[in-house]
Amino acid sequence: MGTFILKKDLTAIEKLGIGRFWQNYLVHFCGLNEDKNIFFEMRVMKKKKIIELNEEGCIKEEYKKRFAIRCMFLMNVISTFQDYEYLYYIQELPRGGFFYYYLRSSKKFTKEVSKFYFGEMVLGIQYLHSKGMFFRLLSPDNIMISLDGHIKLRFDFLNSIGMPFSEYEKNIEYIPIDYVRNKEFSIESDYWSLGIILFEMMVGSTPFAAKSYEKVVFKMLNDTINYPSFIDEETKDLLIRLLDKYKFRRIGHNYNDRYLIRTHQFFNGINWISLSQKKIRPPITIKVDPLADKKNGKKVSEMFTTDFKKGQTDGYGPMFRYYGTTIDKKIYKW
Repeated sequence: MGTFILKKDLTAIEKLGIGRFWQNYLVHFCGLNEDKNIFFEMRVMKKKKIIELNEEGCIKEEYKKRFAIRCMFLMNVISTFQDYEYLYYIQELPRGGFFYYYLRSSKKFTKEVSKFYFGEMVLGIQYLHSKGMFFRLLSPDNIMISLDGHIKLRFDFLNSIGMPFSEYEKNIEYIPIDYVRNKEFSIESDYWSLGIILFEMMVGSTPFAAKSYEKVVFKMLNDTINYPSFIDEETKDLLIRLLDKYKFRRIGHNYNDRYLIRTHQFFNGINWISLSQKKIRPPITIKVDPLADKKNGKKVSEMFTTDFKKGQTDGYGPMFRYYGTTIDKKIYKW
């Protein structure tokens, strides 16, 4: 049975971030029972700013794509709605927090731990590929972990919208070489990104780590990757095939490679059916973030009071008329 999500059902606990035309909030969904610990992430986007920045197409494309996909290894959309001035996008919020908190606390993972989490990332990325999409930028900012200890990848318009140079510079160690070289993303780029993440899980740093943006770019384009002696041959072979600087040789170039990577010796002992159904127990214990005090939150309906009045339109014609309706035309259902 579907549940209607309205502004009055949401309490904003904390502002998580701000972008060119949006604000992100941690929200508590109370609905009929305020005692339930149901939390989501809410993105609020200003319509006027979207149009000024010519991002209408990006928002519509995200909407169409997100309601067409549902995967347990992705942060799924819950609901969308709008008022006179804003668009509201509600999605899952993994309570375990950022995956990199656990990686950096451990400095590096064992092969068995890496195998589990890397396998779940592969499943999430390959699900997108099966839908004709690619992830674009896999980085510490968009790998989350759920309360049950499984991976949740953040896939939204932030993966494709042009990021400010400061963000590009900050993430340069994770930007695929195809984009650094030719300003392009592809399915093969996703496998490069997976290789960077696997290397960091096993070694404790990225393969092109350096003290400046320019040095990282130089190393990425010119240096041969140095594999520490403690990396076993199976892991090294997979990394070499993922981090090939020429995408036509990279594992993942051929569609059938999705099966090839799953049968690679690195994954010996992994049952892919069990992994895809979350039947394998996660190897690390999740520390639950209390997510702040609900009592100190503010009703979203009190923060954003620009509701439509009877017969009122937003003045943008059909521009945003689709927003707030799922693909099957059921309003606000999740």
